[in-house]
Amino acid sequence: TGSNKGAVGVILPIDERIYRRLALLQSLLIVSVENACCLSPRDYRKLKLSEEGSKPLAERKQGVLDINFLNKYITMDMTLQAELAGAMGTSVDILVDSLNEVDLYTSFF
Repeated sequence: TGSNKGAVGVILPIDERIYRRLALLQSLLIVSVENACCLSPRDYRKLKLSEEGSKPLAERKQGVLDINFLNKYITMDMTLQAELAGAMGTSVDILVDSLNEVDLYTSFF
């Protein structure tokens, strides 16, 4: 899908295990990664304006993974990657494989 601001989004069905793993990783990254200007990635897309442009509509998007944000995990320090994976009860390799699989799904667009 595209937006009038030039953004392109992809909606894909993914395996439930991968979704749950990446959703948990996303929630851990939100609290553990320093964000630009202290902006919350969780609320990044929350504020939308109505058609008139005057009335704000706050809407929480659930079930959506931000792959650009999740890919920050790959560029993190190895010790921090291991700590986050340990907190999730999984390994770094499994998380990287899950991210690569989703990246493969989107590489055709």
